[in-house]
Amino acid sequence: MECSICVERARGAPEFFHLGGWVIDVNKAKQIAGRKNREIHQVTAEEVRSLALPPPPRKGFSNFGGFHVDKQHLSHLPDPTEPVIIATFPDPKRLKKDAWRFVLDGHHRMVLAAHDGRGVSAYFLTANETRRCMLPESRSQLRLQR
Repeated sequence: MECSICVERARGAPEFFHLGGWVIDVNKAKQIAGRKNREIHQVTAEEVRSLALPPPPRKGFSNFGGFHVDKQHLSHLPDPTEPVIIATFPDPKRLKKDAWRFVLDGHHRMVLAAHDGRGVSAYFLTANETRRCMLPESRSQLRLQR
């Protein structure tokens, strides 16, 4: 059986990340992150575990904001050491001292690293860069919330 993620990518299907009512173009984020001379940051093994392996929910509750990991895809990642992309939530109310960041691309690499007990390299997108990756209808929703 073929991996559905690899089949989609081979077809050239665009990648989108859904976060609540926002839709983010992952391909555009990859273009921004891949710019020449972009700084690569190190995320520690402890941070990887907290981001990739959320604690089990309390009895009667479920995890909120988790991501789907296809176990079949984990077995054949092309380059598990490729830097992940971490985006910054572009809500001006949250951008004071403690900006909220989330893994935009590289969930499978994060899970493998967490299981191996190692850190990962990452590109961090600013709030403005993340906003530029949002689909137009998502950006207009963001403006309405201000």
